This record gives sequence, structure tokens and C-alpha cells, in this order.
Amino acid sequence: MDKEALPENFYKYGSMQRPEYLKEVLLENKIYFSSPFDFNDPFDSRPKLVIGNSLQEIKKSRRGIMDWLRKIKGLDRNARRKEADRMMKNFQNPHTLREIFDTITSPLGVYCLTEKKDNLLMWAHYASDNTGYVIGFDEPNLFLNQNDLEGNHVYPYKVTYSDNRQFVKFEEPNWKEKLLCQKPIEWAYEQEERFFLSGMDLSNSMIVDKFGAKIVLYDLSPTSILKVFIGCKASSKTRERIIKAIKKHSLNCAVYQATISKAEYKLNFHQIHAYRDREESHNSPLPHHQDKRVRIRRFG
Repeated sequence: MDKEALPENFYKYGSMQRPEYLKEVLLENKIYFSSPFDFNDPFDSRPKLVIGNSLQEIKKSRRGIMDWLRKIKGLDRNARRKEADRMMKNFQNPHTLREIFDTITSPLGVYCLTEKKDNLLMWAHYASDNTGYVIGFDEPNLFLNQNDLEGNHVYPYKVTYSDNRQFVKFEEPNWKEKLLCQKPIEWAYEQEERFFLSGMDLSNSMIVDKFGAKIVLYDLSPTSILKVFIGCKASSKTRERIIKAIKKHSLNCAVYQATISKAEYKLNFHQIHAYRDREESHNSPLPHHQDKRVRIRRFG
């Protein structure tokens, strides 16, 4: 398997049309995980599921479905066998395919970030036409003591982009991650990274977003918030609000103001609020060695 270096930081674009998100991150140290059901792209996480042609492939697919039924539904062995056999018997039925997808994704929370803080399209789309902000996170401290799909420490998965809907075989290693991290090529500019949490209980959600979708808040390590970038068209009120929130919660992060380049189609950033003693930002349990951190590419 190939290895590649992790990005030094991850970024989240935000809009002042939803000021409660800024309050949750900067004042309450919480971030929200949403359900894969609420992705805005109808093709997102909808690849072609394949159970295989050979007897060996079919057996592996059956084991893969049974394993997921154990983790998600807690069924005993006999119940898992019956359910997996039923699903595979009616595999080509659109309703069955939807049921399989719903079973896989229902307990998962997704937090979507990007590798880029200066993408002009995302500043326009996700930061309310440059009137919003971008928060920069430090990956090693982002999800302390949280578990991912397989009960391991939460880890970023890079979204892949293509012109055609990809095949996903149940017998493939990490087929669940592959299922949830493929999008049409039109979205490639986002350079998206996804973090997954298992066991998300939407029944306990007290928050509903503007689309009526339930979201769940999770604790965020204050040391993971490194930088905030303010849009080039943001108001002075927005700027003051962000700096005030950082000071009130004693966050050790810097604030940058975006300005328009005079020579290129790009944004420049200059610092308007400095870090405190930078040594304080390195007191977390996890070491800060981003240049040495690598991700194993599990699929192409």
C-alpha cells in the first residue's frame, strides 16, 4: 500500500449566517457531525455495490455484510446469517441496495474538512461570498479519545473524484471507507478530507440544521484550533466577534485577515491577532510531528 504525508492542517469554511457554529467551536469547543444521509450531492456515497462473480468473492461479500451487521445491529450469528442471505438474494433490487447503504451509514457521523484555506470557490460557496471565515485545525489533536469505523483513533480519509461511478466490492479491504469517500469529478476543487465517528445516536440530537437534518455535537480539543482566517468581505463586526471569542476562551490561535491580491487571482492573508506563547500550544498528549505523519492509501 502506498504512503503519503498528511496535510499539515485541515480547514473548515464557515458562514456568519450560522453564527451558532462559530460559538460552538470557539466558545464551547464542540464540532458537529452530520449524517451521510444529508450530503448535498445525490451521487455522494452512492457507488455501484458489487458482491462478486466467483464463489470465493460471494463468500467474502457475505462475511463482510455479516460483520457489519454485527457491529451495527448487534445481531447474533444466526440472525446475521439470515439477514445477510436475504440481502444478497435480493441484491439487485434497488430497495435492498438502499437498505444496505442505510444499514451501513445510519450510525456514522461525518465531519468534512479540506486541505485548502485559500480556495476561491469555497470562500464563495461555503463562507457566504467571502463574508465568513475559515478555521484551521491541527489534525493530531483534533479528535482525542474518539474512535472511527473500526474502533481505532479517528483518522482522515481523503475523498477521491472521478467521472464514472466506481465499483465497490464487499470483499475489498476497507470497502466501507471506499463506499463513503467517492464523489463526482466536479467536486475535486474541494480537496475534501472526511473524519468518521461510529455509534452516532441521532435520537439524542437536540439540534436541527436549516435543512431539518439532525446533527450531533462532539467535544473538541482546544489545542486543535490553530488559526482563524476572516473573509476579505467580512464586516468589522464579524472580525471583532471572532477575536472577542478567542480572547474570552483563552484560545492560543492566530487570526488572519484575507485581502485580494493586486496581481493574481488569489487571496493574501496577514495576521491581525497573534498567538500567545507558542510553547503553550504544544502541551497536548499527542506529539506535533506533522511532517512525519503519513496516511496509508487504502484505495486509489
